[in-house]
Amino acid sequence: MAEMKFSTSSSDTKEFNGKKAGKIAVIAVIAVALIIVLFNCFSIVNEGFIGVKYTFGKITQDNLAPGLNFCIPFIEEIRQVDTREQI
Repeated sequence: MAEMKFSTSSSDTKEFNGKKAGKIAVIAVIAVALIIVLFNCFSIVNEGFIGVKYTFGKITQDNLAPGLNFCIPFIEEIRQVDTREQI
């Protein structure tokens, strides 16, 4: 009986692993970017402060109460203004 020999070159294996590693790296970068955006969606206004929401650098009419508030990342910004009595 004749023996069949199969050979795999190391370049084929390296190419496959490189493509797979590239896909994993892209997925990891996208996942990290999504996590950063999700964390930037929320802002905490401390007690004794009010939140002032800026949309594209202009103040909106809403004052935000202390606590957790939602904002759209890169479009809206929440700044805290101290409302405590100054002595």
